[in-house]
Amino acid sequence: MTEPIETETRDFTLQDVVKTAIDSANAERRSMMPATVIKYDHKTGKCDAQPDFKRNYNGTLVDMPVIYNIPIANTRSGSAFVHMPIKKGHKVLLSFADRSLEKWLSNGQANDPEDSRSGHVSDAIATPGGYPFNDHPTIVNGDDVIIEHGKGMRFQLKENGHFQIHNSQFEFM
Repeated sequence: MTEPIETETRDFTLQDVVKTAIDSANAERRSMMPATVIKYDHKTGKCDAQPDFKRNYNGTLVDMPVIYNIPIANTRSGSAFVHMPIKKGHKVLLSFADRSLEKWLSNGQANDPEDSRSGHVSDAIATPGGYPFNDHPTIVNGDDVIIEHGKGMRFQLKENGHFQIHNSQFEFM
């Protein structure tokens, strides 16, 4: 004779069921999150990145999975662009599209997405930057356009039309 299995019964209201469904859907909805670059390919303009948020599975914190082949959003207009040197360990901000990006990424045209997914990890675009407060760069002033690379090179474009170049060797090429 087998012993009966103990079960717990609980009454759920419609409000409980709807709230649980909404909370579950919202837990999977994404709009933006910081991430760390795992790999970058300047030839394809894509990176692999590890989201800097963790997930909670029944009280256990786990890393979110690495997202692969994310296009990099360089500042660009037509044929003019600014490329940032991206390396493993650098920070990016991941933005998640409202609809599938598959067709748009392949042809750059307005498309019927044929897919109703929204905020999905496969529709991420990475923007260089988004560092935490404890890793903020030292800004020499708030009025100039400043381009700095490493510790020894800085280009400052002044509001009055002048510019300054600072480097450790005082060389201009």
